[in-house]
Amino acid sequence: MTSFSISHGPRSGPWTIVAGRALTQRILRKRRRQIRLPCWTRPLARVLFASKPIRGTEDFPNVGICLQAYLHRTEADIQALLPMKPTIRLVKGAYAEPPGIAIKQKTAIDANYLVLAEKLLRAQVRGEMRRAAFATHDAKIIRRIIDFADADRISRSEVEVQMLYGIQRGEQERLAAGGWRSGVLIAYGDYWYPWFVRRLAERPANLWLLVRNLTGN
Repeated sequence: MTSFSISHGPRSGPWTIVAGRALTQRILRKRRRQIRLPCWTRPLARVLFASKPIRGTEDFPNVGICLQAYLHRTEADIQALLPMKPTIRLVKGAYAEPPGIAIKQKTAIDANYLVLAEKLLRAQVRGEMRRAAFATHDAKIIRRIIDFADADRISRSEVEVQMLYGIQRGEQERLAAGGWRSGVLIAYGDYWYPWFVRRLAERPANLWLLVRNLTGN
């Protein structure tokens, strides 16, 4: 799975979008590669997914967008994306945002994550999405998601949980053994270490997860 960003904002003119399209097409020629785009704005999503020459969900079904559950706007973003039949990877979100943009309390973020996860799973069952993936190491949230899927009789092959390599290995194996889809994210390339440090800085609790997994506790 590969993730990359394309600039989009007040200073980003049409050349930025065209360059993004060309880059996207080159990367997506590798058909076995799964692509996840951090989707900061709906206009960018429409450019990449609904307009030529890419038409991401038609020409490149391995294209996906990562959405953050702690943002107030994410539920509306999902509704706006459904007509494009997207692939969506749901994360909690960790950047420092003001209260007007993001939910601040952990319990409220967890609750919203579960609400959005249920919406994504139901949309996937209805055929309105190509694929939904849930990126979290939170065992309680994972349990709630699979309990919901079982209660709604959603096929285990349609429920995918993604985690970082080396973290919650036992949980990954338990999910896979139970028939659930279990994905692993591996950081690679020359800048894997700065990426890894940023992940820890964004959410310090990840450091304790890493330590517990390294020590076996």
